Amino acid sequence: MMGALHGTSGGGAAVLAAAVVAALLAAPGNAANKNPPTIKDLDAQQVDVDTQPPKNVDANKTMESYKRFLDLNAGDAALRAEALRRLGDLNLESSESERIERELVTNEGLRATEAIHLYSALLKAYPKYQRNDSVLYQLARAYELNAQPDKAQAALDQLVATYPKSHYIDEAQFRRGELLFSSKAYPKAQSAYEAVINIGASSAFYNQSLYKHGWSLFKQGENERSLDSFAGVLDSMLVSKRDPSELIELETLSRPNRELVEDTFRVMSITFSYLDGPKTIGDFVKRHTPPGRLPRPRPPRGGYPDQHNHPGQTWCPRSR
Repeated sequence: MMGALHGTSGGGAAVLAAAVVAALLAAPGNAANKNPPTIKDLDAQQVDVDTQPPKNVDANKTMESYKRFLDLNAGDAALRAEALRRLGDLNLESSESERIERELVTNEGLRATEAIHLYSALLKAYPKYQRNDSVLYQLARAYELNAQPDKAQAALDQLVATYPKSHYIDEAQFRRGELLFSSKAYPKAQSAYEAVINIGASSAFYNQSLYKHGWSLFKQGENERSLDSFAGVLDSMLVSKRDPSELIELETLSRPNRELVEDTFRVMSITFSYLDGPKTIGDFVKRHTPPGRLPRPRPPRGGYPDQHNHPGQTWCPRSR
């Protein structure tokens, strides 16, 4: 600093000196002391919050931390309820991770069993916990992972009865339908799928529910009624939303959606063969084609090779 001042002209030195004095006055312990910072000054500060989940977190260490907290048997009831729920989630996530990575049935069963214990304890200790719909949903998943479908269904039944406005309601009803369908309780499965259909196309399970609703009717011998549900799948997936008179090309659909449409064509072919054949097809197309709309697409010429197979074959029902 002294070297810089040496040899500087009088005017330049004055400017530099003024700058140095201003800097010193702005430093802590000088002018700032006249107006020391207060808590109110924090209002003007911008705080950047990282909303991304933490990376490289050891799930086992996290679970141990939650366990130690719960072992203290103290603290706010809401915090303890949240700790129980999160500990159950971590156990369930670890169970599924182990199943995917190593397919070790024994290990995944142990994890799922612990998750079941935690969720059940949470529901019993905190029946008014505001996130119990999520707890019941996760409990059902844990029971299903632990090969206990009856208890999984009971948890889902409780969820839909107690929390009809839950964020999980459409998936819970769909999962109920799947469990009921698997146990051949077709009328009850039909009702569960109808609950999803009534929610509308905004549900991610709408098309699958239409498809399985049709199968539920088919299994009850309601062949003609089942066609309406299957036709709903085609309308939803192949009719353009922008222009109802246009059809979406099958090849442009994602693979799961294309397979769902193809399966729908197959079961409709079987259903028509159980009725009056070509005459039923013609009447059905006329009845279900609004004015100005093209008829629904038909299966490939000659139908599908397995169109006369019994619906117990491997391609049906397709559960996703």
